[in-house]
Amino acid sequence: MKEKPFRGIGLLVMVLLFLSGAQVGARMVIKPGAVLNISDPSLRITSFMINNGAAGTTRETVTLNNAVQGDAGEYRASMNQDFQYAQWHAYSTAPTFNLGGVHGTKTIYFQVRSSRGLSNVVSDSIRLESPPPQPLPGSASGPGPIVTTPRTYPVPQPARPPVITSFVIENGAATTPKRRVSIRFTFQGSMTHYRISTIGDTFPGAEWIGQWHLTNSSLTEEAILIPGNVRMGEGDGLKTMYLQLKDNLGQVSSVAKDSITFNELPTISVFNIPQYAYQRAIPLYIGAWGATHWRAGESRDFVRNLQTGPLSARADTPPTYTLSEGFGRKTVYLQVTRQGTDNMTLYSNIVSKNTEFVASGHKDFTISGYDAYKAAEFRGFGFSTKPNDPTSQCRMWGNPGGPLVLEAVTSRVVGSKCDFILFSDKQLNERWSFKSYGYQKNCIDGRGDSSVIQQPSSAVSVDRNLKFQIHVWADPPGNLFGEPSGTICDFFLNSITLEGPENASWEDAFSWWTSSHAP
Repeated sequence: MKEKPFRGIGLLVMVLLFLSGAQVGARMVIKPGAVLNISDPSLRITSFMINNGAAGTTRETVTLNNAVQGDAGEYRASMNQDFQYAQWHAYSTAPTFNLGGVHGTKTIYFQVRSSRGLSNVVSDSIRLESPPPQPLPGSASGPGPIVTTPRTYPVPQPARPPVITSFVIENGAATTPKRRVSIRFTFQGSMTHYRISTIGDTFPGAEWIGQWHLTNSSLTEEAILIPGNVRMGEGDGLKTMYLQLKDNLGQVSSVAKDSITFNELPTISVFNIPQYAYQRAIPLYIGAWGATHWRAGESRDFVRNLQTGPLSARADTPPTYTLSEGFGRKTVYLQVTRQGTDNMTLYSNIVSKNTEFVASGHKDFTISGYDAYKAAEFRGFGFSTKPNDPTSQCRMWGNPGGPLVLEAVTSRVVGSKCDFILFSDKQLNERWSFKSYGYQKNCIDGRGDSSVIQQPSSAVSVDRNLKFQIHVWADPPGNLFGEPSGTICDFFLNSITLEGPENASWEDAFSWWTSSHAP
């Protein structure tokens, strides 16, 4: 009897086993057609011989003599090592098997099962021979009997489940800024599948993955690398991963785990400064993600003229950086930071912008909101308005030298909003830059109560590209019956301030504006 490792193709599908009329202490009966994918450690085939160990036979039907330790309910036999097309039959210590009509050496594989799982796989061989010639008529004797010698076999040892000998994340690093990481593990034994969990050692929701997805897979001890493809959970902090392996018999390894501290780096999405600076204090227009502070300097190592500060949440109040002494071109380097776990400071990438610091001779030009609107309208670049629902009304009016009134009116729609856009992304002339704006706001709901429904927001881009966009919300607060009621929200754009040459007028800030065309 030779014991063979089971090499079935694919995964065996587990289904329920049923007890049919079982008595206490009676043998458990397996439901026909049931398939198990686990082994039963208490079930062992201790002896297996074909025709009691005969070396050859002339008969196609042979007897499979076997002895089993444990509670065997069914057996299967096949001349295919993977038991392809083999059917399960009620267990017998001496079932019969048909070898087929082709002469030669035949190997039969044999396995039993119980209600708890599969046994080991054993095999034996026998030679199918042609029958001896018949004696001639009148012959006193025929051929002699075929003498067989009984054989004995050692008790086979059950296959052991795989064993994970090492498991590390990112080659054993203590921290990482990457959300997707690489893992590496080694094992002993054989494996066909693995699974990974970032939630817990019970692997909730984790699926078994075939070994063919691995970079280097082997049925012997091997270093397995899964590069940059395992995603950790959300948020910073200590992350733990759990790993488990499975072999072709469905046996699983114990659970291995490793931990790493994740700190995602902040990033800079926008950085602009005025192209021309006429005073040393310049605004830093910063758009960043996952950051709380900034640092800027005039050297990439931030040694020269280093300045730091918190990031502002408002687009109209950017942080200020003071340029070093001297005129001419200056390069400002920027990096944003935040505190990670364990008080670790996390730094973003480094970006830079150039500015030209020129001599004096520039001043601020303050324009009333209404005058800016009329000048833009004269050239066809005035305000554009857009309601976000059919019941909203977006209106504007004003007087020369005074504010421009932007009004959003709604009756019943929650979240009503009007968008007002001035300048339509027009570029300022060289040596001109946007500086600030002034405004007031007031909202009155349908019941006559004075309240601020929601503060309007603005977005101003710099580097000579100017777009002034205002969103005015008019969320209806609701009447006494809980229904939305009418709301009026007014935004007063009092003034816009530009900075330019001292001997110019504010209309010269735009190539399509001249003093001769200004109203």
